[in-house]
Amino acid sequence: MLRNAALRGQVGAVARAAGAALLVIALLNAGLYAWLRPPGAQSARPAATAAAQPTAAAQTQPAATALPASTGAPLYQAEFKGTPSDAGWTPFAGEWAVEAGRLVQRLAQGPDLGIGYKADFSSYKLQVTLHHLKGVGGGVLFNMPRADGVAGAQMARFTDDGAGFFWGSFNEQGVFQGQGFAPTPPAGTISHTLEVWSGPDTYALALDGSTIADKVPLQAKQGGIGMICSQSSVSFDTIAVLPLDSGPATVAPTTAPPAGTPAALDGLRSVSGDWVREGDALVQRSGEATDFTTATGVAAERYRLSVAIEFPAEAPADAGGGVIFQMPKRDNWAGAAMLRLTNSGRSLFWGRYDQAGVFQGAGSADLPEGDPTRRELVLTVRAGSFDITVDGNAVVKAVPLAGTNGYIGLISFRGPVRFRAFQLALGE
Repeated sequence: MLRNAALRGQVGAVARAAGAALLVIALLNAGLYAWLRPPGAQSARPAATAAAQPTAAAQTQPAATALPASTGAPLYQAEFKGTPSDAGWTPFAGEWAVEAGRLVQRLAQGPDLGIGYKADFSSYKLQVTLHHLKGVGGGVLFNMPRADGVAGAQMARFTDDGAGFFWGSFNEQGVFQGQGFAPTPPAGTISHTLEVWSGPDTYALALDGSTIADKVPLQAKQGGIGMICSQSSVSFDTIAVLPLDSGPATVAPTTAPPAGTPAALDGLRSVSGDWVREGDALVQRSGEATDFTTATGVAAERYRLSVAIEFPAEAPADAGGGVIFQMPKRDNWAGAAMLRLTNSGRSLFWGRYDQAGVFQGAGSADLPEGDPTRRELVLTVRAGSFDITVDGNAVVKAVPLAGTNGYIGLISFRGPVRFRAFQLALGE
């Protein structure tokens, strides 16, 4: 826990030792997960805390985009009897079985529990219905170069906390690189339909009839299909591959969000503190002199995060707010990086928590002129470094990062501190 007096001492010492360190920060969601890579074996870990209660209406969505129609007889329709191998499927992680004609992954713990079907599909529509038996994290693999692993494949699945859906690809070493994220209603145990349109160069995604991604560049353009689970047991009820019509595009699934789709801030889950929704803002209300955090269900390596942070008139003079990122675990600060406004928005500092959870300052800066009660932070994270801007002004660039990826969240020292306009774009 970070006490303000100790913190100022640490930051000041580091600032004096470093001479003139400069820096910035920025924050989170609507695209949630930039170069997304879940920690460990490329998978996000489940939440261990309750969510702040959302009260805001659903986000405004863009106009519907026409997607290619699927016509003609299916290229493939899964029929399961006996074992998955009897149907031509290759399990490579997890405990896969056939139950009542459905493909089921039974283990509820572990990352990237997958199974593949060897094929050479191209320009097709993959349609899958699934429901979670325990935990959340089910999804699909497509354009798989090989059936016995994730290396080189595209992926789309639910986040482990059920707050959203994300997509991207695995490189040849099996490291996940995210391409996008969308918040969704809680997955629950009801049936969901996932559709993937894989074209010559790009792909699109729809979940339960709502388009959530379009014109996403394909890293792998043809191959087999697969099912994947992370920290969850999932039943895959139907699996079909349909040809795409080469003629004019037809009406796409609606992009109107399902009822209850949360706004961007609703994708954050409280780890500590008193976080509540107030209109279009997420507010941390506890006034205790310590750090309080939220976290998303996605871990990322490359992304651009933006957020507006406000200090109400009743906030203590030493109140602060910012971003915590590269968390190896969502409920543990050890090893995470952090940057935070301090002195009610007049200064900024950054650093990292050591393995004992003790903050080690790395730099600080007085902020340019502006309204200290409302600051707009932008954090740009790359492999090995990050940049920070405040109110459109660069504060610091290319700050070294010790880690390569991790979970992302908000941090508040004391309260009330208000967070608005939270956006996260992957792959920046």
